[in-house]
Amino acid sequence: MRRHKSDALSLLGCHEDALAAAEESALAAQDALDRVGEAAALVTKAEALRLLSRYDDALATAEAAIEAAKCAAYGLGQVLALDKKSELLALLSHPDDAVAASKMALEAARALPYPGGQTYALSQLGLAAADAGDRATFDDALRQLAEQAPQLADALRSYPVRLNWRLKVNEMSRRKEDRERRLRAILRADPTIRDLPLEAKGEFRVLRRWASYGPIAMLRVPERGIMSPGGGCFVLWRHWGLVIDPGVGFGQAFARAGLVPRNINSVIVTHHHIDHSGDMLTLAACLFEMQEEGEHIMDFHLGPGAFNAFAGLLAYVPGSGRVDVLRPGDSVAIPSEDGPLAVVRAVAACHRDLTGRPDSTIGLVMELHEEDGSVCRVALTGDTDYDETLAPDLANVDLLVAHVGSVYDRDLYPSRPWPTPFARMAARGETRDTSV
Repeated sequence: MRRHKSDALSLLGCHEDALAAAEESALAAQDALDRVGEAAALVTKAEALRLLSRYDDALATAEAAIEAAKCAAYGLGQVLALDKKSELLALLSHPDDAVAASKMALEAARALPYPGGQTYALSQLGLAAADAGDRATFDDALRQLAEQAPQLADALRSYPVRLNWRLKVNEMSRRKEDRERRLRAILRADPTIRDLPLEAKGEFRVLRRWASYGPIAMLRVPERGIMSPGGGCFVLWRHWGLVIDPGVGFGQAFARAGLVPRNINSVIVTHHHIDHSGDMLTLAACLFEMQEEGEHIMDFHLGPGAFNAFAGLLAYVPGSGRVDVLRPGDSVAIPSEDGPLAVVRAVAACHRDLTGRPDSTIGLVMELHEEDGSVCRVALTGDTDYDETLAPDLANVDLLVAHVGSVYDRDLYPSRPWPTPFARMAARGETRDTSV
């Protein structure tokens, strides 16, 4: 009765309870010196263990069931136990041993006075042979089964197709688990310690691999080993890591540079174009997943156009710290325990992003403070047309990163009376409105 209870619990998905019931049934049979009952209970226990994915324990239990059935001269018990052993050997990736066990089960079944056991053993032998790739044994089992049970033969005939599909699904699952394992390792990784030149306090790394024309970001350049060109810049100053303009492919370019997500403390987006903000969702998703591997905070400082596009999302992403807008003239300070680490100031740029608004784009001037009190000043124009009115904000810096994107006729022929970019905006009736 307990054995039947175990079967019922298994059908209900209560596998631990089913195992406990099967163990009780086996102990009760042993106490009663009931070898037949013990063999049957052990087969039921082996099935419960299989459903719990405890394949090695299940195989040992099936072996014990075979011995109990032999001692009791219980032929059907031998067949069932041998078939269970075959099934478990296949799950443990021993296909040839599984076929051998199925052949032993078929031999035992042929000694039985009724054909049901032989039909079952033939079906199991066909399955084991298909798993092992033993075509001759599979065809022989299928031929005999077709004579005894045509419906079972039809099911067996389709098994190799289902097996091939199952193997492909298993391989896809294995690759998925491997990718997830590698991703978790990356998300957990401590910030990379950069090997900088002697006495260097930081680095400015340009990760961009294309000019400022969005659709070019979609191109692949296999002859250069680049599948996704990458975009953006990375500033490392002492322990602070700043990403600037993470465009399409930034994540791959960042990884190729030997950096990990925990290297990033702040993100600045100058404007909302695909080559400057295309991987913002990648960064947000990465930050979300990182929280499961240990808390990490990123601050986001966004130009007006980028703020309109991303601030609503970032407000709900776990791990987002400050999320604020940077207009020309605004600044953000990065503190440290021993004084200011850096101050980033937004400056004007003459460029439109996808919001279509005037002055939706900014440039940057960074003041990087050293421990001795000295300051290194770095300017990044961002995307901008040339305009003399921008020069004062970019003057007197130690490093100027001028982003040259598209080149227009007015740049090639400066002697012509081209109106300045801000003058063209005024001619269209647009004002330098920096409100959000």
